[in-house]
Amino acid sequence: MKSLGTRYTMYFNKRHNREGGLFQNRYKAVLVDSEEQLLHLSRYIHLNPHPKILTSQPSSYPDYLNLKETSWIHNHDILKNFTNPLAYKKFVQNPDQSALSVINKLTLDS
Repeated sequence: MKSLGTRYTMYFNKRHNREGGLFQNRYKAVLVDSEEQLLHLSRYIHLNPHPKILTSQPSSYPDYLNLKETSWIHNHDILKNFTNPLAYKKFVQNPDQSALSVINKLTLDS
């Protein structure tokens, strides 16, 4: 794998007239400190890919809406905060302004 990664990096750099590594940084992670933060992170994840593309993109979102059931997806920690899957769908697809301000605080790049 290391050899493949090195060769691909050399090819990509030559083709795009650049230098340096392609895969420089590790992914970013945050510690989830509260239930509210967990809910907003769940919304963020389910909006990427866009939830209107349920069939063409792999996503756990249909499991949260009870449209399908995958054995290894455990959605009860999120759904226990909502009266039903439709309430979760409204939360994900129609965020209000106060929710957006919380999401801005939770972004990984800030």
